[in-house]
Amino acid sequence: RNSGFRGGKFIQRAKLKNVQAGNRYFTASDFRVGQDVIINSFEFITYNADEYAMNYMESLPDDFPQSDLFEIICRMRRNREQIDAMRKSFESFDKDVIGFIDTSIAENTLMDSFGLNKHEALTVSRRFSDENGFDYFSFISALAWKEYESYLAFQYINNIVIKIIICNKYFFNSIFYFLLF
Repeated sequence: RNSGFRGGKFIQRAKLKNVQAGNRYFTASDFRVGQDVIINSFEFITYNADEYAMNYMESLPDDFPQSDLFEIICRMRRNREQIDAMRKSFESFDKDVIGFIDTSIAENTLMDSFGLNKHEALTVSRRFSDENGFDYFSFISALAWKEYESYLAFQYINNIVIKIIICNKYFFNSIFYFLLF
């Protein structure tokens, strides 16, 4: 009452239109961390979301594409040059080369390197962070997994071929030995 504003409800439960999206009704996916939302001519900025909200959004990637870790990683894999530049950026913040950097630095680097929005960067950092910080070794390994899969497939086939050659060598040697005696 001393603030100069009349008391009462600011808003009540109702379907509201998103003026930023052509006056269609708001959907849950319209709310992202780091995005401005205008409701009743008031601008709101979502700075963060609690653990429950993030887990909920990550569990429904079809409804919340900004929380789909698989799609985010796939998009990042398409740009190999940026991955190498990002790795070097991570290493510049990790003077002891222990593989961990501050989570906020990692989020900013992800946004700068790949143009991820705040919500996408937060989704990635949540998956690859623990009490030590952002584990960029694991993250870079996840980005390079396709190449690693190809390498493993090559090694597997190579090992099979070597085993066949070795087995055939022993087989032919045993037949040769049998024929001699």
